[in-house]
Amino acid sequence: MLPFLSQELGRTVTDAPDVWAFLRTSYIKANNYASKDYRGRVQSDLEKAEGIETKSFERWLYQRDAPGYETQPVIKIQQAIEMWMVQPDKYYDYIARAGKKIGFDIDDRWHNSKDKVAIKVTYFDNHAGELKFKYNGGDAFRSLTLSGDNKLKTATFFIDGIRANSMDRGFDFTLEADDSTEQIVVSMVRVIDSKK
Repeated sequence: MLPFLSQELGRTVTDAPDVWAFLRTSYIKANNYASKDYRGRVQSDLEKAEGIETKSFERWLYQRDAPGYETQPVIKIQQAIEMWMVQPDKYYDYIARAGKKIGFDIDDRWHNSKDKVAIKVTYFDNHAGELKFKYNGGDAFRSLTLSGDNKLKTATFFIDGIRANSMDRGFDFTLEADDSTEQIVVSMVRVIDSKK
């Protein structure tokens, strides 16, 4: 994460060279979070028993689950040490999310000033088939053949004129498994201003 964070130091949403989302998941102890939620949210009994799920590191690119765009955390790795804020027996992180469709929204403050972007998708090639990158209402798309060799890979899509909030549920673009593909497994997505 350090190389991505270092590019953003001192930057704002209006002058950042890229936006990104790392689709990771971990669990923190509920009692360490009590009375610290800025919205005053009450913790559920499940959260108290199993920890609070924390999802994704995001910098002006947002992945959200919605009806038809549900994801699950996958690719578990053990944490190097047992940290005090982590839920006991959950000293691990998931470093990807899997689903049939995954939706992304670029912060409009960044998006509105960009007319040409490069979108880098880092994925685990765990299921043979096809990944579709859809944008501009789904009328435009690019396809990527998946071999199912279980390797971590990155694909880059160069896009001119991506329209804001043009996809279902207000997403700017989606990543989708075709009908013959069980699911797609995505770890990180970056949108880069290709004019910078």
